[in-house]
Amino acid sequence: FKQAQPVKLGETVQGSISRSHDVDVYKFEAKAGQAVAVEVLAARLGGALDGFLSIHDSEGRLIDSCDDIPASADARISFKAPK
Repeated sequence: FKQAQPVKLGETVQGSISRSHDVDVYKFEAKAGQAVAVEVLAARLGGALDGFLSIHDSEGRLIDSCDDIPASADARISFKAPK
């Protein structure tokens, strides 16, 4: 997490996976109670990636995770920022 790439909410990030078990880590700021949605869009565009998302708070505690959304290997998480 220490080397997470900062992004702004609403920003689209185009990442790449270069090897098996490659992980991209991003960080963003949100206000308490703010609605946030994070989504991997790869399989639905014909990509081979089977994405997995996990959202952690600033102290590293898991907020939520998602492996696959219905009928896709993509992942999506919608949540309200706890703080």
